[in-house]
Amino acid sequence: MNSIAILCRGKSLKEINKLPICDTLMLVNSFQNELDNTDIDKYVRKYENVIHITSVGAQFHPMVDRGIYSKYNFKSIVLPYVKECLPPSTPNFMFSIKGKDGNTLPVTCLSDKNKVDMVGTHRYKFTSPTCGMDSILYAVNDLKVKEINIIGMDFYDGVGYFTNTHGIKPANDEQCIAALGPDESGEIMKSFLTNFVKKHTDVNFNMITMSKLKSQSKNFNITRVLGEKNNGKKT
Repeated sequence: MNSIAILCRGKSLKEINKLPICDTLMLVNSFQNELDNTDIDKYVRKYENVIHITSVGAQFHPMVDRGIYSKYNFKSIVLPYVKECLPPSTPNFMFSIKGKDGNTLPVTCLSDKNKVDMVGTHRYKFTSPTCGMDSILYAVNDLKVKEINIIGMDFYDGVGYFTNTHGIKPANDEQCIAALGPDESGEIMKSFLTNFVKKHTDVNFNMITMSKLKSQSKNFNITRVLGEKNNGKKT
């Protein structure tokens, strides 16, 4: 596997048609509403290997109720924790979700290889600031991908979610920001990611974002998309 596309849920996700088709696709957290968008639906259907990475607290349950796992080529579910930090609240039904072929999808955690890149927070001994960050760690450390294409990771820079929800409940920009914990602010996320990119110079990172994120790393190509004009520029 050489390349992966990671779809997060920020408003830059509307630029999905700018993203190349990769070897593998990863969807982050509650993605049922995003898949109602025609362009996103068409993009996801092009993949034979789809991974869903979701925290156990994400409101992804409608993905099961709406039969979404049987509509696309999901091959596995990844929980964004190393095994020793897996929450005891992990629901049992997650281990019986069936994919398009009728087989039960394997459920895995991040391997301990990721600990070297993780930080400690008020909730976890080993973690990264968000599930979106965990997806990047998993792609590099567990899947050994050499090219990562990310969209929808906007670092809460006054942007909010593509569907303006937390999966089920409405969430405007202010609610998105207010919901963040002290270890999950946009600035902490930016610092974590740019430092991670610096450490992994053998991987090429490409990001489409509405954030003002900047990096001097040669292996980090950032395309900023600006509001409704859909103008993109390199930063």
